[in-house]
Amino acid sequence: MRRTMQEWEGLLPGAAFRRISRSLIVNLPAIRSTQWQSRDQTLLFFKGVEAPLPIGRTAMTRLKELLGSG
Repeated sequence: MRRTMQEWEGLLPGAAFRRISRSLIVNLPAIRSTQWQSRDQTLLFFKGVEAPLPIGRTAMTRLKELLGSG
């Protein structure tokens, strides 16, 4: 079943799942760490997931705001 990002935002618990870009909703409590790669890219690591998720500068800025570290 296809859903829009706005529909997913309404379905997922808002305290845990937050939208950080046009196409990315993340589970904040599942974030293990971040690793800066370059001015335009940061790797996002999740608990229980081996492969990191690359995110852009705008998404990282939004994530910092949500986590209160920016």
